[in-house]
Amino acid sequence: MNMLFGMHLLAVLLPAQPLPLIDPEFTDGLGSWVASGSQDASSMVVKDGGGSPDTSAGECVHLASGATIETRAPILRSMTVGKSIHFTASLAARSGEGSSVRFDLVDSSGAIHCSDSIVPSKEWSRYKGVLISKADAPGPLRLRITCVADSGSILLDNLSLELVDSDGDGFHPLVIGDSLEGWIGDMDGYIVEDGVIRVKSGTGGDLRTKSQFDDFQLRFEFLLAPGSNNGIAVRSPLEGNAAYEGIEIQVLDNFSESYSTLKTWQYHGSAYGLMPAKRGWMLPPGQWNREEIRLVGRRLTVTLNGHVILDGDIDQALKEGAMSGASHPGAARSSGHLGFCGHGTEASFRNMRIRPVIQRAKGARGGAAPR
Repeated sequence: MNMLFGMHLLAVLLPAQPLPLIDPEFTDGLGSWVASGSQDASSMVVKDGGGSPDTSAGECVHLASGATIETRAPILRSMTVGKSIHFTASLAARSGEGSSVRFDLVDSSGAIHCSDSIVPSKEWSRYKGVLISKADAPGPLRLRITCVADSGSILLDNLSLELVDSDGDGFHPLVIGDSLEGWIGDMDGYIVEDGVIRVKSGTGGDLRTKSQFDDFQLRFEFLLAPGSNNGIAVRSPLEGNAAYEGIEIQVLDNFSESYSTLKTWQYHGSAYGLMPAKRGWMLPPGQWNREEIRLVGRRLTVTLNGHVILDGDIDQALKEGAMSGASHPGAARSSGHLGFCGHGTEASFRNMRIRPVIQRAKGARGGAAPR
């Protein structure tokens, strides 16, 4: 059970659990952070204007050399050896050469438990890092971010944190070994190598699980090539276009110029034609992203790299007609197949696993295991 401490969530250690921060886009300043070092907090939040919807589109934090911000409240009660926090952030260097930003997990005395550093380029981009616990830390633990430079400065925005652990009981792998056993469809367009499902450029159509699912959590990692376009079919029939006959969750390279004029509901993480996802939380092509799709009853939630980018009710989204203007009869389905919606572009997926969700609160027997 999560407990709200101050402005941050003090998290119980659960597998692959997002660690939400209040206002991770810094739109309301630094109210949930403590600033120290070479700057006053009032001068740290700025509008840069050099970013994009996929990096930084509004206010951001400007950290001069030696400046530090630290969460006012703990983000974890404790951390045992072997666990890790994966973080992503939008960063840009604004002056000086080789300026870096250091992310520390610190205890109540200010001692550093674990840390990681990133040297960003002058252009805005998304970066990732890992804070690995090499010993037990009783906590409470806070996050500290410091600009390390002789004279340079760093811009920071869109920060997300995720506590990563083994998934534990209840999750079922959708791919075992290097086999697509249990799948049906374009078997020639997808190959499995070392547990990674790969779609080569010019191949890859629709691929579905033979099993059907109703209420579930689906977790996976994906890596895109420049211009990649794929999708995750949920509650889909075996035949027909999953975007209309079921629901398609977009898997798309938001950074590609070729997609700069898409509709809001066509970008990554969106329920195609139904609900748009937030931009600014994806890692660029060539890097592995972590995602969870949770579909329980009529509630659809998509979490990307520890940040919720879509959370909405399907029926509410259709109340005045689909955003696409088209008919989406498949959105009414309560169960169906999972799978990929390929469009002939290169993409990779790994660690695909699923867990049924039981709607106990409604008194329903609810989510089903594969059938």
